[in-house]
Amino acid sequence: MIDVHTIYKHVSEGSELTIKLRQVANVAMTGTTFLNGFAGRSKEWRIMQLSHVKKVIASGKTYFT
Repeated sequence: MIDVHTIYKHVSEGSELTIKLRQVANVAMTGTTFLNGFAGRSKEWRIMQLSHVKKVIASGKTYFT
């Protein structure tokens, strides 16, 4: 989140949002999403069976397949 905020401040002060900065921001946001919880695409959680979710959580995994 610090990286995203730093990029925001840099750009809001008039600096250019370069392709490299976009990539860094995207990686930082993706990392935040996946490291702070179970991310997913639209409707993935709706079709996932509860029994599967409980099994994965009980196994200690931090991801679903």
